[in-house]
Amino acid sequence: MPFNQPALVQGPYQGIDDSNYSTISVTLGAAPANNDFLVACIVTLGTTVGTFTTVSSITQPGVVWTQLLPPVEYFTSTTSRYMVLEVWGGVVGPGAGTLATVNLSGFPDNGAVADICEWSNLLTSGFLDQTGSVNTTGSSTNGPTGITSGPTSQAVELVCGFNFAINGNPMTVSNPQNRFTQLDGIESNPTGGINFVISYLVLVTSSQSVYSSGVTINVASNNIGAIVTLKATPIITAQVYGDGITSYTC
Repeated sequence: MPFNQPALVQGPYQGIDDSNYSTISVTLGAAPANNDFLVACIVTLGTTVGTFTTVSSITQPGVVWTQLLPPVEYFTSTTSRYMVLEVWGGVVGPGAGTLATVNLSGFPDNGAVADICEWSNLLTSGFLDQTGSVNTTGSSTNGPTGITSGPTSQAVELVCGFNFAINGNPMTVSNPQNRFTQLDGIESNPTGGINFVISYLVLVTSSQSVYSSGVTINVASNNIGAIVTLKATPIITAQVYGDGITSYTC
């Protein structure tokens, strides 16, 4: 079966919140189109003992947001910080708005970031195929996204991989692995004396396979990652029916 090629419509757009912490606001450059699909990565970082701050919901006019895999959580014993990475998908309906508000379960006192892209030619139901995640037990210059739990179920899919790394010094990310494209590498230095960076990696596949990616970080950092694959829409071809004298197309 032939498939349409997923295409980036707009983004990435970021919201960096180091003042309120209960919400993150992301404003898209234009209203997303009906039947398009939004993919968001959200990270939070805090020091409150025993507390991983997660996403309660994402609200946006005309968009239905869904969590695509469980939150990836990691406590860094060396810096005593609680890291969380989440991936959400938004199905765009008619009359959608540009403002996405990410509502958090608490107040991550070291900051929070959301990163959103709009994509076309993805299914708007039954869209999620494979997922994977990774959290590290030590510091490394390799920032993995994890590996999908199995091979993709169709040849053409959009694979989105994310990495969230923290360090006491400024960081840069580069060298996306396995043919992925790096759309973003947001570096933030919020309150609390810690730096963090979020990487947004993408690949449009052409075959059914297992997928993974990652980035190179300029300094050894604690990091966690996640990866999801989303199904492309099939190409619908017109069928001609008739008896040789009359015909109709549907």
